[in-house]
Amino acid sequence: TKVCGTAVDSIIEPFQCIENPATVEYSSTVYLSHDTDPTEFTDLMAEVLSEPSTLESVQATTLDGANNAALPGPIEALTFMTVSSFSVIDVAVNSLAPYYPDWADKMTCTNNGRQPLYQRQDTDWYLFETLGECCESWFKDDPFCGVSSSSSSLKFFPDYSLSQCGMKPLADFQDWETELYATLDGCCESKFPNNKMDCCNVEGLGGCSTSGTNHYTPDWLNEKCESKDSEFVLEHEVIFSHSSMQECCQQNYPYDGGDTCCTQSEGGC
Repeated sequence: TKVCGTAVDSIIEPFQCIENPATVEYSSTVYLSHDTDPTEFTDLMAEVLSEPSTLESVQATTLDGANNAALPGPIEALTFMTVSSFSVIDVAVNSLAPYYPDWADKMTCTNNGRQPLYQRQDTDWYLFETLGECCESWFKDDPFCGVSSSSSSLKFFPDYSLSQCGMKPLADFQDWETELYATLDGCCESKFPNNKMDCCNVEGLGGCSTSGTNHYTPDWLNEKCESKDSEFVLEHEVIFSHSSMQECCQQNYPYDGGDTCCTQSEGGC
């Protein structure tokens, strides 16, 4: 669609590109399901850009390409340009196919275009614009409805109304939804650091990584200590944290030797 920031339709040869590196932007419409992994385009890009590209072929790629690429430059494009290397800058997968309940193969909702004829003939009942609508209608009790086995097609996002993170396929994000995270750890740590343990324990999200080392911190309101993985110990809790329940109770509730704390804490001392 563009060469060196200039629309292909506006280029008049000879054309001098003064960008360094030079850039070529092109896009395409392809038929993909919502859980397609965008990184699958990288090999396609390498194949397409490994051959010398004429200006006409650049124009043709607006019909079947799918990326932005950075080219070494400056490059003078007269009748052809040679691409010796490239780097993928941006890849997006947006599926326009309807979602449908797939009972024959995936046993979930998908939009891979393989819905059977009877579903195509009854669109109001079987076909949906969003994954959520399909799952709500046909797989309401399945928390993993529409979730791909490929984790790279799923992204985490902050839900500020609940002070926790959610997860959905990459293709379901709107243009204005720019806060995306590859892992639940990254989302919870970045957006809800003071509530990380609750954020990480939301059912159906797979949980966060842990250290395997427990620390014991005081629950001042309930006069007891609680066990938590060291990954979830907050910065202001570190000074009161101890390696055993007994030590936590004795050090933080010294007035009775920690006896009340030990009695009220889960598991005791």
